[in-house]
Amino acid sequence: MTALMNERANLGTGVQVVFKRNLEALIARAHTIERDGRPASQDPVIRQKLAQAFLELEILRLNTNRALTSLSKTRIPGAEGSIQKLYWSEMNQRTQQIAQEILGPYGQLEDFDNGTWQYGYLRSRGNTIEAGTSEIQRNIIAERVLGLPKSY
Repeated sequence: MTALMNERANLGTGVQVVFKRNLEALIARAHTIERDGRPASQDPVIRQKLAQAFLELEILRLNTNRALTSLSKTRIPGAEGSIQKLYWSEMNQRTQQIAQEILGPYGQLEDFDNGTWQYGYLRSRGNTIEAGTSEIQRNIIAERVLGLPKSY
């Protein structure tokens, strides 16, 4: 279990940087992709979704700092890694879904932005499986953080 806990603890730090870069690129694209004859960034629903993605990324950053602080004090990865892994993997799916909504059919093209959005969307599905599925992460959080009985 310790190896997986270390893996989860370390993943959050690196993905945060990648997600920030991707969100910045998506916001820039929202200014150039047109929907109904005007930039997608002027659509109030798109603006709200991008703002939500930005806030979720900030939550990821703060939770990463909290997890690293805990790790530096105890030197043992705790349930924070499971919380982070669950959060970032599902956050990434939501952000990639927003990207597909903004980009429309371009988001599925390998030749558009070097396939960044196509790959990101498809890869986001694997994120909820690798290093322990979201269901396993929820069980770990329930048992180790909330003190609930084992789920069988």
